[in-house]
Amino acid sequence: KFDQHPGQRVSPDLMFRDEQGRTVRLSEFLGKRPVILVPGYYRCPMLCTMINDGLINALENLRANVGVDFDVIDLSIDPSETTGSAAGKKALYLRRYGRSGAAAGWHCLVGDALAISRLADEIGYHYAYDPETKEYAHPSGVVVLTPGGIVSRYVFGVTFNSTELR
Repeated sequence: KFDQHPGQRVSPDLMFRDEQGRTVRLSEFLGKRPVILVPGYYRCPMLCTMINDGLINALENLRANVGVDFDVIDLSIDPSETTGSAAGKKALYLRRYGRSGAAAGWHCLVGDALAISRLADEIGYHYAYDPETKEYAHPSGVVVLTPGGIVSRYVFGVTFNSTELR
């Protein structure tokens, strides 16, 4: 489930790896534009794909553009996922979104369990690993952060209203 924490500032010093394998500080993605944070995991068999498809459908209906007006951060909650998985998903999302310049603003991150857990706690994102199915149980939705990294709002579900995202 999501516990909503509007007004909560995310920790800018958390370290992750981007889709190119570079170690990045969360602060590198803050301070310029609002951010749509999409927690999930890249090998998710169904729900995460539905969430990202729903997000892309909504983004296609916006005049605003990823990389110019706002950024998107897909964050894997699975510490075993690789930057290769992140790169593959980023390429898929960019192809599907189809607007030029989006690569500079769409980020797919992986990280260690501590950084992932800390960010998840700050945004109120609760998830659990099921060793039997080797999958994560997790809520569906995205978190909108202000340019300063403050939780502004939550948008729940797998389909999103472009007006609400705007």
